[in-house]
Amino acid sequence: MRIGILGGGLAALELGKRLKQLGYDFIILESNAEVGGLCRTLSSGEFKWDFGVHAIYSKNQHVMDYLRELPIEYEHHDRTVRICHWKGDQIYSLNYPFENGLGDLPLEDKVDCLLGYIQSYRQGKRKFNSLREWIEQGLGYGIAKHFMIPYNHKIWNCELSKISLDLVKNKIEPAPLEEIIKSVLGMETIGRAYQAKFIYPKRGIGELTRVLSMPIQDNIRLNSKVTRLVNGRKGWKVFCNHTDHHYQADLIVSTIPLVELLKLVDLSGLKKSYKELRYNSTYFFLVGLKEGCRFHNFGNCHWVFFAGDEVFYRITFMNNFSSAFPPSLVVEITFKGKAARMPAKQLIPCLINDLKRCRIIRSEDDVAVVENVLYHYTYPIPTVDSERVKKTVKRELKKHKIYLFGRSGAWEYINMDGVVEKVGKFLEENGFQG
Repeated sequence: MRIGILGGGLAALELGKRLKQLGYDFIILESNAEVGGLCRTLSSGEFKWDFGVHAIYSKNQHVMDYLRELPIEYEHHDRTVRICHWKGDQIYSLNYPFENGLGDLPLEDKVDCLLGYIQSYRQGKRKFNSLREWIEQGLGYGIAKHFMIPYNHKIWNCELSKISLDLVKNKIEPAPLEEIIKSVLGMETIGRAYQAKFIYPKRGIGELTRVLSMPIQDNIRLNSKVTRLVNGRKGWKVFCNHTDHHYQADLIVSTIPLVELLKLVDLSGLKKSYKELRYNSTYFFLVGLKEGCRFHNFGNCHWVFFAGDEVFYRITFMNNFSSAFPPSLVVEITFKGKAARMPAKQLIPCLINDLKRCRIIRSEDDVAVVENVLYHYTYPIPTVDSERVKKTVKRELKKHKIYLFGRSGAWEYINMDGVVEKVGKFLEENGFQG
């Protein structure tokens, strides 16, 4: 049996590695000139940069043991993450996550957050129907007002009332009341402790996908954008790059964005698109500094969150991830609103000005290089109706031997460790055996 794997990101490479160990014949079709997808490290002269934060951590010790055993030189880190909070013209640097940084807030905002959380806590456990309800009623008016609503509104290309609690269950864990009180009193608490220590490849996150791809090089076809899937008597014909040439496959595993896959197949019972499948596209901007220059505010952090009127919502300081990297940062901007209306070149003065306003850089004269990439489908959004749609789509595709896997393929908002963790389960559930 031959398996056609669409896409060559982390999910496809880890899956391919396991399939080879099990003795399957497969081919990976990647549209770009290199594998890795979002799990790549770009080079701009002397500067190395990733598509945002790629800290490697996990609640699953087996996943961490597996990743540590790969032939990669890692650097080990104690997490340093902050939140930028404005009060008038004054910047407050808060510990992360927000509920663990309440002691760093100005007094009035601190009281708002504590009283709001206590009010919510006294209501007991309740059923919430959306992310907005959970934030406003579950965390209280203070935390909602001073961070969670403006930040989530800034990052998501979707109304918060349409985002389901799947995002909360998978990514956000509320702190117990005792920790909230300790935090307000200025006592140190560690939120999301499993993230507090992480590892990172010294040469960049692209080293991870490079190592995973090495044993399966013969199974990878680069510059092979899938343009059509035709279901025939002998399985699937996979056409690439608008040519008559095709690959034959008995079954398909798709790791490309689900909304793109649906455009390629023509099967009864399936639409070409579903409005419930929402997603973010993201601008990533590299800002590299001239020799001898350094970052000032937040310059010792790994990454920082911004819920104010800055054009960006998160910044990653690449030089704090690897001692081999010169001073540079990566700015993330969701492709919506002003960012969607303006060319990237027009966004550069805005982000440079905001970096100065936040006192991260002192002058644009310190900047050596600015580059950008617009990456589509960075975050699949778990909307309130998406799970129902996914189950229907997954069931219909599986009837025709198309399987969905990975963050974009299965339309799951998961991190790198989640992708690695799910490989074994995916193979077992779908009957792949050695």
